[in-house]
Amino acid sequence: MKYTTLILALCLSLSSILYAEDNTSQQLSPFQITVAYPLATHGSESLHYTNMLSLNWFYGLNGGVKGLELGTLFNYNAQDVMGLQWAGITNINGGDSKGVILSGVTNIGYGRYTGLFLSGILNYSRKGLTGVAAAPVNINTSEVEGLQLGVFNYTKNLKGVQFGLVNYVENADKGLPIGLVNIVKDGYMGVENVSGEVIYTSLILKVGMERYYTSYKFGLTQNDHQILYVTGLGIGRNVTLSDTQKLSIDLSVNQIHESSTIHESLNLLHKLDLNYKRKIINNLSFLLGPSLNFYVYDEKLIRVPYSFGTWDLGDNKANMWIGMNTGIGYSF
Repeated sequence: MKYTTLILALCLSLSSILYAEDNTSQQLSPFQITVAYPLATHGSESLHYTNMLSLNWFYGLNGGVKGLELGTLFNYNAQDVMGLQWAGITNINGGDSKGVILSGVTNIGYGRYTGLFLSGILNYSRKGLTGVAAAPVNINTSEVEGLQLGVFNYTKNLKGVQFGLVNYVENADKGLPIGLVNIVKDGYMGVENVSGEVIYTSLILKVGMERYYTSYKFGLTQNDHQILYVTGLGIGRNVTLSDTQKLSIDLSVNQIHESSTIHESLNLLHKLDLNYKRKIINNLSFLLGPSLNFYVYDEKLIRVPYSFGTWDLGDNKANMWIGMNTGIGYSF
């Protein structure tokens, strides 16, 4: 991990040192071979050549690529790259990148990305992405028209899809972030306190957009013997009916625990909630609605009010019923 962090820091430092706006006219060359700049076919003039075939043994500094570029350590091109580019550590492109760009650690582009971009740690693009960027970390400082796939994804304007554990976007009016945590700068955040026939009280945080958000739940209930804890994760959508009325549709999976630690037995309560929201004052709303519940367990912990039946699911059993929710909500 220490070496990976060091390599990443070196790649970012190198890109900032090398990069400069370069509009120098380019000569098209059929090929170039570089051992380590300036030990190259074009010598110290290599930044003035766009190559159809570019081979860099240690590292190469070239004008651009129209075709294929392979580098053992890193490739740097002052202007545009079109075609297939691969580097063992990093690709740094000053112009637009179009095609398939592959690297072991980082892809850094100061122009627009168009195509497929795969990296072992980081994809960074300054002027936008049209296509797919896949890496643990994807950062785009303009707009994404395509897919960001990673652990952490960031863009300023999303016109496609982010899929990751943590997604951050400043404007997602025409896009969709899908992940465990979705943060939209000008998006939706709400808190609800909800009571039902099984989960007596629950605090729910909803983060994302009105048309798609992620929800996090912590609740309390009890059986004949003890207090039970509930933790849940879900997705949902708010449908605007009028200035004062909304309809929320929520799908969640909730684990029932006998203590504040994770309970070993399977006790999953799946809920589909349909709640009518009526604004009381400012951002405070009252909510009420039905819920469809499907409870899967190997040891029943909660008191089920009634059930349409009991189903055997191998080593587990299941009950299903329709219940009700009521509560209050506040949107930020």
